[in-house]
Amino acid sequence: MLEYKKISEVDSGKLLKFFSEIVENEDDLFFHPHAFDEETVEYLCVNYKGKDLYYVIYLNFNIVGYAMLRGWDEGYEIPSLGIILSKNIRGSGISKNFMEFLHLIAKNKESKRIRITVNNKNIACINLAEKLGYSFKELNESTLLGFFDFKNQ
Repeated sequence: MLEYKKISEVDSGKLLKFFSEIVENEDDLFFHPHAFDEETVEYLCVNYKGKDLYYVIYLNFNIVGYAMLRGWDEGYEIPSLGIILSKNIRGSGISKNFMEFLHLIAKNKESKRIRITVNNKNIACINLAEKLGYSFKELNESTLLGFFDFKNQ
């Protein structure tokens, strides 16, 4: 059973376990929007009250994915999308579905575009984003900046 879910307090233990796996697998080298510690989990699951959105994917009652649309709290009109999945489900098509789900959320919040930053060595993420309609430009020597425009879809 696959479920996309907005983060809440009941997710805190499983999210902390998922964040620990991210660090153990060194996935935080490519995905590092914030710390992956207990304090961050408590903030996101219990104390966060802002406009940004944080989601998890459950598969068989375990968190196997985490994503965010953020930037609204800082006053940006264009949200930044971030996504990471467990290594054991990458390549299954879930990333694509999760990103399309996030696109719908952003569109329903009347966003005209979404931005994403990607390490230029993260070829799988770049390829997926391009298939979804993102266009990239070099931000610096190691990072690409991509945009998804709803008007082009």
